[in-house]
Order: sequence, then C-alpha cells, then structure tokens
Amino acid sequence: MAAAIVVAACGVYRDSPSRRLDYPTVSSVAERWRPLAQRLSSLTGYAPVTDNDIEIITDNDRRRDVLIEQSHLARESIWMQYYSFVADSLSAPVYDAFCSRAAEGLDCRLLVESDNIPSRELARLRDLAPDELRIRGWHEDSGLFERIVNFNSRNHRKLFFRDAVTAITGGRNIRNEYFDDWRDTDVMITGAAVMDMGRVFAADWRAKGPDAGVLRRPSAEALRQAREAMTADAIREVTLQIVPEDPEDGIMPSEESYVLALESATDYFYITDPYFLPTDGILEALLDAARRGVDVRVLFPGENDVFIMKWSAEHFYSRLLKAGVRIYEWPHSILHAKTFVCDGYLSCIGSCNLDLRSFTIQNEMNVMIYDEEAALRMKQIFLKDISGSREILSDEVKKWTALRVLRNAAIMPFGGLL
Repeated sequence: MAAAIVVAACGVYRDSPSRRLDYPTVSSVAERWRPLAQRLSSLTGYAPVTDNDIEIITDNDRRRDVLIEQSHLARESIWMQYYSFVADSLSAPVYDAFCSRAAEGLDCRLLVESDNIPSRELARLRDLAPDELRIRGWHEDSGLFERIVNFNSRNHRKLFFRDAVTAITGGRNIRNEYFDDWRDTDVMITGAAVMDMGRVFAADWRAKGPDAGVLRRPSAEALRQAREAMTADAIREVTLQIVPEDPEDGIMPSEESYVLALESATDYFYITDPYFLPTDGILEALLDAARRGVDVRVLFPGENDVFIMKWSAEHFYSRLLKAGVRIYEWPHSILHAKTFVCDGYLSCIGSCNLDLRSFTIQNEMNVMIYDEEAALRMKQIFLKDISGSREILSDEVKKWTALRVLRNAAIMPFGGLL
C-alpha cells in the first residue's frame, strides 16, 4: 500500500537529556508484563512512570466540562493539540475558556492538523482568538512538493495539557459530534506521566516553528492541588507509559504493544476500535490468541463515519469468527474509541486506530495503563458497551452475498488511504 511518511521533529525540550534518568525501572510493572514495558521503553524512550491519578472519561458532557474546568484551573499554561478542532456550537465553550486564559496572559498554544479542517475554519479560530494565543497548523506552511509527498499523512494526536500537572488524551476531537452522540474514550491524568506528554507536544510544536522553551517541572504543591481537583471516580497511584507513534522513526511501537499483549494474554483481550485494518502481525496475534482459548472480543461501529472502513473491516470477519474471536457492532451512533483491556491488569487508551494508516504514516499517542483497578473499570465499560450491541455470528456472515464478499475484498487494500 502506498503510504508517504510525514517528517516531524524528534527533538524535545532542553531538559530531555535527563529524562530517562528520572524513571524508575520497569519493576513498577507486574513481572509478567515487564518485557512489554521494556520493549516499549527501548522503542520510544518513554518508560513506565508511577504516582499518577487517572479518570477514564466516556461521557460526552463530562468530556466537555472537564476541558473547561481544567482551563479555569490553569495558572501558567494550556497547550492543546487536536487532529480536528472547530469552534462550533457544542465546542465553542471549550474554545472560549481557552481564549480567555490566553487573554489573561497564560502561555496558551493550539496545534491543529490543518489538512483535516477547512482553511476557513482555521482562519475563524484565529479571528476568534486573542493576540496572545499562538496557533499553528501542522501542514499549513508545507510547500507543494511536501504536500504531494505527504498527501496522506496526518498528525492524529489529541492532547490537552495544563501546567505540567494534568493532561487529557484519547480519541475525541473538539467539534460538535464528539460532544453530542459519538461514543469515545479519553483519560485524564495527573502525575508524573504528564511531563512526558508535554515533551511529545514540544517535539511537534518545534517541528512547526521556533523552540517552545523549557518545560518546567511542577511544584509539589501544584501537583497536590491538581490531585485534589480530581473527582471521587479517580483511580489513584497508577503506573502509566506514554507510547507516541512517530512515522519518521521507522518503528511501530503501538503495533508492537498489541502484538506483545496478545501473545501474553491468557484469560481475555477486549478491543474497541472504529477503523479495523490490521497489520499481518496484529491479525495473526488476534487469531492465535483466540485459537489457544483466550476470550478475544472486538467491538466495531455498526455504522462508520468512513464507510469504506466498515467494508474493509468486514473483509476480516470470517477469519476472526472461524478462529473464535467474538465480534460485536455498536448500533447507536458512531463508535470512535480506541482502547483495549487484557487479563485484569493491562489496558490502553489513545488515538491510534487498528489500521495501517495509524501505524505507518500518522503521529499518534497511546497511554498504556498497568493497574488492576483501571483494568476492571475498562472491562466494565466494554461489557456494558457490548450488552447494548449486536453480536455478529458465523451463520450471518455465511449468508452474505458473493457481491458483498467481493466488494469487501476489493475495498480492503484501499481502506488505509482514507
């Protein structure tokens, strides 16, 4: 499949040379999962970090409200990075809160994937913003040759970062549908892992303009206040590992996280994903896990906002079902979450889809969560989702017309281009 690679900065803030020295060893991770954590550390430079509090967010109203709340709590900086950002009716309050803090003198920055929103929308964001708010478009200043070479690459990360104490990442963009009826999952983090997320932002920001400056570590008091601002639903003292996906590195840490986790699974592995076009490695790991008796289940959209991806996913249904994978389709709205949970300990929330596009040509960011309570929460969310979903059975797939099977096979090689 033709896929061009976008060039992005790999530098980080000036405190970066010491970042690996700051980490505990992977001993903070349960022994069974240390090889996975170590492998991801060696690929990305980001090791597991302890002492994080997290809130898993699936409710759309909560997602919008927490962005506004965190904006009001900011004292020094708010950095936002989104694949799609539009100040429409439901998202305007988020942007208004962001702009008001910039006008008050906070260090406020917005990095958007300019190839994914109309130029008029980017111009409107700038018109609405105070002069103090700095906005950059990922491909905005690209020349014609670069646009041709990188025609299909995108910066797909989603990140809200404030004061180096709290960050939010996951699948949601900032526009109406993500605060209305789309089903998505995000995680809010307060603790040591937030600094790593700031470094990811810094690398991308520096790729499109002058150096962002020094990322300062927060004070103990600032962290204490941030933790107190978390709700009673927060899960405390969690070990996390940031997994950024950068196409210029020539590696695919997100793919390896799925493969290694599936290879280590013994009980269950539950995946929620909207765009299923797996690499050979992930597909074989899924099939092998199911064949050896692991309870493998996948939740896909019943209707997809990118219709070609629904057909591409259907191409794999027969093989998955034959191996013992259970398939569910979400019937209510657009399903957009990108998560997995495994064996009561390991879970993942992020922006990376299970498709070649995310693994090979897009900038992504996932969060690996090493924690039993978080895994239980993620499992409960998954089981609740599938309880209201439709299970796809082998007998149904066997009745598909030859034309449908042919269509899915013909479309599948092109699914990753959209």
